[in-house]
Amino acid sequence: MKTFLHADALPEFRNKWVGDLAWAITSPSLIESCGDPDSHVDGIAILQDQWCGGRSGEILDWLRDLDEHPAPLNDWMDGARDRRLGALFERLLCFWLESGPSPWRMVCNSLQVIDEKRTLGEMDFILEDLGTGRFFSVEVAVKFYIGVGEMLSMDDFVGPRVMDRLGRKWRHLVGRQCRLHQEPASRIALEPYTGSHPVQPAMLIKGRLFVPWSVYSRTEEGGSPRIPLENNFAGLVGGWWMCCREFADVYDGHTAVILRKLDYFGPLNPAISPTLNRLVVGPDIRSGFFLDNEKTPVACSVIDQVTGGEKSRGWIVPDDWKGLHPAG
Repeated sequence: MKTFLHADALPEFRNKWVGDLAWAITSPSLIESCGDPDSHVDGIAILQDQWCGGRSGEILDWLRDLDEHPAPLNDWMDGARDRRLGALFERLLCFWLESGPSPWRMVCNSLQVIDEKRTLGEMDFILEDLGTGRFFSVEVAVKFYIGVGEMLSMDDFVGPRVMDRLGRKWRHLVGRQCRLHQEPASRIALEPYTGSHPVQPAMLIKGRLFVPWSVYSRTEEGGSPRIPLENNFAGLVGGWWMCCREFADVYDGHTAVILRKLDYFGPLNPAISPTLNRLVVGPDIRSGFFLDNEKTPVACSVIDQVTGGEKSRGWIVPDDWKGLHPAG
C-alpha cells in the first residue's frame, strides 16, 4: 500500500524542519501487514494511507506555504526541550495535527495514566477521525535499524550500538504501549476526552531499515522496497550498509556527507546544510569516517553528481562492528 506521495518524491524544501515534517507525514509505514489490506495486528491498526485521509493536495500546498513562511514551525521545534529523535518526531506530528490540514482532530497529546500515584505510562495521541467520529489512541515511533544475518526476523534488525532491536520495539508496542488504553486507570483518564465512546488502538511507526548493499541495489533496479519478515509482515527498506572498502568501490569519486542524528528524517538538502562534514569517496575513506578506536557505524548520505541532491543514504560499518559478530 503506497502513501499519496512518496517522501523521496517530495519537492525540495528550503527549510529543514519543513522537509522533516513532510517526511513525518508522508513517508510509508516502517512495517506493514501483508495479509491484511487494512494492516492490523492483534486488533491494533497500523496507520498508513488513512493517516493522511486523502487530503494530499491540501497538505502539499500547506507545506509549500509553510516553506515560504517557516517561522511558526521553527519556533515550535526550537522550543523542544527533549532533543531525542522520538520526541522531535512526535513534536513535528503535533504541529501538523494542530495547524495543518488533517483528517484528525487532536483531542490530547501525551496523556499520562496514573493509578494511585503510580504512573503506568503515557498515551502519545488521542485523535478523533473527523470523517467517522471514532476515537483512536495512537502510539508513534520512529526507528532506524541495520539488517544483519538472514534478515528473516525483526530481531535481525539492530541499532548502531546493537542494544536496540526492531523485534524488541515491536513486541513492546504491540504487547504494552498500544494496550495501555485498556487499563482501568486509562479509562478514567480518557473519560473527559472521549466520554463513553470506545477507543481504537493504533500505531504510527516510521523510519528506515538498512540492508546490505547487495540487497539494496536490487531495489534501485526496480525491486520491491519491502523486505519480508516473520508472521507475514514486511519492513521498509530505506538505505544500505557497507564496510569501508565496499563503499569506496561502489561510490568512488562521489561526495558523501556524514549525517547527524538531526538529519535522519527527511532527504538531505545539502544547500541548507553547508556546515555538514563532506568527504570525497576514495580508497582512504576510512580515516574520514572513523577514529582509530571507533567501532560504531556512521550514517552518511551520498550526493547525486548531477542534481546535487541526495542520491542514497546508509551506514558505513567498521569491519569489527559487533553487530556483524554477535557471538563475540
